[in-house]
Order: sequence, then C-alpha cells, then structure tokens
Amino acid sequence: MTLGGGTQHMTQMLANALCHQPELRIFVLGKSGDHSVFYPLDEAITYSILDNAPYRQVISWLKDVWLLSQYVRRHDIHILVNVDVSLGTFSLPLKGLHPRLKQVFWDHFHSGYNGACKRMESLRKQALHHGNAYVTLTPQDVDALKERHAPRTRLLSIPNIVPYAVSSLPYASDSKTLVTVGNMLPEKGFDLAVEAAAIVFKAHPDWRWEFYGNGTEQRRLRAQVARLGLKQNIRFMGRVPDLAEAYRRAALYVLPSRTEGFGLVLAEAKAFNLPVVAFDVPYGPRNLIQDGVNGLLVQPLDTQGLANAILALIENPARRLAFSQKAAMGLEELSTSRVAARWSDLFKEIA
Repeated sequence: MTLGGGTQHMTQMLANALCHQPELRIFVLGKSGDHSVFYPLDEAITYSILDNAPYRQVISWLKDVWLLSQYVRRHDIHILVNVDVSLGTFSLPLKGLHPRLKQVFWDHFHSGYNGACKRMESLRKQALHHGNAYVTLTPQDVDALKERHAPRTRLLSIPNIVPYAVSSLPYASDSKTLVTVGNMLPEKGFDLAVEAAAIVFKAHPDWRWEFYGNGTEQRRLRAQVARLGLKQNIRFMGRVPDLAEAYRRAALYVLPSRTEGFGLVLAEAKAFNLPVVAFDVPYGPRNLIQDGVNGLLVQPLDTQGLANAILALIENPARRLAFSQKAAMGLEELSTSRVAARWSDLFKEIA
C-alpha cells in the first residue's frame, strides 16, 4: 500500500466503500513495507504490516504463514481477500489451521499473464480448486479460466471501481496533449508509445505527450526518448496521487500496454470525457472502448498502427469531440455503489 498502482488503488477504493457497512469490519494487511499508504484509507479501517524482518526463503515462508495465522486468530477474521493470487502461497496453508476461514482470490491481471512469478499458473489452479471464490475483472477471463482449470470454487467477474465521477466540464478541444499513466514496467508498453511518438511528432511537433508514473524502465525510456530526439515532446511527470488535472487538460488518452487485466486508467480517462486509443490486448480495453464510437482499438504491438490512430484523431477535431461526447458510455456499471454491492453480495454468499 506504500506504492501507487492499480491494485493498491482498488484495494483502497473497495475497503473505503465497505468499511461503514454495519455487518463488516475491514482490515488491510500488507505483507511488508512501512505503515505509510499512497492512497488514504478510511479511519474505520485497521491497517497493519505482517512483518519486515529478513529471513532465508524457506524460513521466511514458514514465518509469514505462522504470522498470518496468528493475525487471523487474533482479529477473528472470517473472510480473507487475497488481492494478488500469488499471496495464496501464504494463505492456502491456513485451510487446515482455520477451516472456517473463507478465502477469496482477486486476480487483477489478464488470466494468461504470469509476470515474474513462475508459479502463477499453478497458484491460479490451486486457488480455483481450494479457495471459496475467485474474482476476475472481465467475463472473458472467467471463460478462459473455466476452459483451462475446471474450477471447483465460485468463479465470477467484478469490474474495478472508477475513482472519479463523470466530469461535467467541457472537453478541452483545443488541447494538444496526449496522456499515458502507469507503472513503467515492460508490460505497460511505454517503449512502444515512444516508438509511436516518433511518428506522431514528426507530423505534429507542436503536440506533447505526458507520461505519469515511475518504475524500473524509466531510465531506459528516458534514454530512448533522448535517442529519438523527443525530449521536447515527451514529458516524464512522475507519480501523482490524483490525476484529475492531467485528464482535464488532455486531448487524448493512449494505452500502449502489452497486456492489461482491466485498464483502470481507461475508465478514469473516460470519466473525464477523453477519447481513447489502445492496443486491443486481452481483455480489458475491449470491455471499456466501443471501437469507432468513443475510441480506437489497434492491433497489439503495432506501433505504426498506434501512431496512425493517434494521427487520425489529432487531425480530425470533430471526430475527437464526437468520441468525447460518448466517452462515459458504460461507466455507471463501475460506480462505487454498484461494485461495492457486488462484493457485499459475494461475502454474504460465501459466509
């Protein structure tokens, strides 16, 4: 919770939305780190850190399982929501120690994405067989997991909460700013955005592209920007807790991800009536963008296609405005009240 990011933000949003329901007590438990939080938690929420002491790997795993077990017993936890499937490494062994404990696995990634965790597919299977519920972000992920793993647990999709209400402010039709937000990791495709930018800014050098976020790829990205002579056009804005002003000032939102579990930033941009351009990667973008209506979907990894889509909107202000007027389509399903109600219903169902 000390770092910004979609998983942390959605944990905060959901916890804050549920914590005042009279039948619920909400605890947020971090595995390690300090007690600071990037996204503020409601005062009604108990926030704790499991442990920070360094141990060798096997000893560390045993220690963390034991500490988690003690935490569950001490606070009389009835439902444990794993906000990352890989946390099943520590939580699934509790089944024998706490047979009445219900476990929910909340998968924030595309169901085919394993990231740096070599055991992710195995952990997904264990969670789908031994958990009490498994929540994905899209219906397509539900279908894919059913086909691969024949789950024995309750498997359903619940979308993320869009953190912003739909803006009533007019679209900034005179803006010449593109925006991309995310952790600067390989899967987020900032390098692909830079490749596309070289094409876009050759035709429109008076436009700018703002990158919000940070991460392990930032130094390499800055070098790529310098090598392509784009330092006047691409600006590294860092990580900020509230992106509202960035969205208000923008003309377009661009999502260059190689993989995307949901695409929360797309929903945020749509709440500010922004036209959006994204690679059509499984599965999030297609659930949020009506292609040709409020945005454009591009063949994955096709940087020339990405540049062409951006250019098509830069050079057609009337089309941008038309997309903007329909940007908020479907966002009512992502409201705090509707999403929180679906989680509350799930908790009642498995309790």
